[in-house]
Amino acid sequence: MCGNSLSHVGLGARVPERRIYRTPPIAEAVCEIRYAGDDWDPTIPGRMQERLSDRYDGKPQEQRLFQADLMHVDAPDGSGLGIQGRQQNRIQLRDQSGTFVLSLAENVLSISDLAPYSGWESFRDRIEEAVHTYSDLASPQAVTRIGVRYINHVVVAADVESLGEYFKVAQLPSPDLGTSMHTFLLRSESRYDDGVGLTVTFARSESESAESAFVLDLDVWTESDMEADAEPTLRVITDLRDRESIAFEQRITDRARSLFNGGL
Repeated sequence: MCGNSLSHVGLGARVPERRIYRTPPIAEAVCEIRYAGDDWDPTIPGRMQERLSDRYDGKPQEQRLFQADLMHVDAPDGSGLGIQGRQQNRIQLRDQSGTFVLSLAENVLSISDLAPYSGWESFRDRIEEAVHTYSDLASPQAVTRIGVRYINHVVVAADVESLGEYFKVAQLPSPDLGTSMHTFLLRSESRYDDGVGLTVTFARSESESAESAFVLDLDVWTESDMEADAEPTLRVITDLRDRESIAFEQRITDRARSLFNGGL
């Protein structure tokens, strides 16, 4: 956990111009903010919907999630580790198209932009509106975690013999071994110098017989104890998005970029 405020992360840093693709492979973009507060008011989702009814005019949906946390305990076997589980209810507010989703759970706010991706400016407007509204209604004490995650679904209309044609990733088993690759899952977690985390998941997914499909999932996140002011929170979110954009470009080739631009 980063013990200092991250309200100025990335300010003044030079960020390469973000590429805009004709057909971006983004299946879902998610921004999640976790807060700390004394008492969770269960009326907040309903009040959020009232305040944002022009944006989220679909029928609310309730989900029940089970969360398991690893914790230190006094165990007879001396291991000192145990699992604590708890159930959490989440309310989802959607627009009529179903492409924008605002999710609310106890001290957790997330905003999703589903395919077709609307673009960063539109997505950021949704995030800014949700963060300001939540801060006004819930009055949280602090922000404990912020994450910006982009799940990319890349479909190639052919059988890919070499992943290096499209992706800059770790080497997989060579076909010289006499085996053929059916599926794989690669996952890594790294840290920037200032403690911000980057989790990358790369996997092959199901596809039509004449196609090859892959998931490239990038999650940039930070844990902090910063005050729950909307503007510093939004600055951190923008910084995390810039890092995700750079990380994505570092993991694809020009052939993939051509694919996202309709072959141009």
